Amino acid sequence: MNMDTENRREVIFGRLLSIANVLSDKVFEKGKPIAHSYLDKIQKKPFETLVKIHQDLLDYAYKFGPNELTLMDMMGELINELSIEDAENDTPLKDNYLLSYYSQNHSLRALDQIMGTQEASQLWGYTSQDHVKRLCREGKVKCVQIGNTWVLDRNQPNPRQKK
Repeated sequence: MNMDTENRREVIFGRLLSIANVLSDKVFEKGKPIAHSYLDKIQKKPFETLVKIHQDLLDYAYKFGPNELTLMDMMGELINELSIEDAENDTPLKDNYLLSYYSQNHSLRALDQIMGTQEASQLWGYTSQDHVKRLCREGKVKCVQIGNTWVLDRNQPNPRQKK
């Protein structure tokens, strides 16, 4: 999704909500996912709501495995793109934040089981995750890049195996 200056906040907060929603599905016990609880609140007070969502997720940090840590890294990279003004001027989001939410959600859900480059390098028998990052950049494996983080589909065949 294009992150032009005018819609930067909406894109970031929409993507953050989506990542938090996927993460909550993985670690929360029974109950409603993050998006169900916070969809309206994040539009009205995005930064205040983000702080609450972040704390809710960190309460379950003891359950985080490699996939969940990758999702938290993705969140961290997006939060880093927010400015001090975004926090201080916690103004409502435009409705188009939903476009980023659903676009990001679709990308993450399409990668039913995800893994980071380090886990992929171990699973596929590479000594360095740099090789997996190169495969990602070259489009030779199914992955998405979010910030500086590559997220890969765990179910794809090992690229080292001949077809």
